Amino acid sequence: MKLLRYILPLLIMTTQLPAQETVVLLHGLARTPKSMERMADALEAANYKVLNLGYDSRHQKIETLAEDIRSRIQKQSAATTKIHFVTPS
Repeated sequence: MKLLRYILPLLIMTTQLPAQETVVLLHGLARTPKSMERMADALEAANYKVLNLGYDSRHQKIETLAEDIRSRIQKQSAATTKIHFVTPS
């Protein structure tokens, strides 16, 4: 037990956690994040950080939506090493 007390901190210091990857889900125009929930659940179960972002595509210009979404992704994925995007066709 005493040996473990000395070895455990060394193991913690030398063990790197896997890279954090984020998946951004963007629903289609006139849809909601609800339409992407099943995919979000599956991705979270696979240990991805998921951003299932909602946006008001019926009342905002696409340029405004894009800027808002970009800002939200930057704020919510600061520790991310890789970002994936899933959008409708």
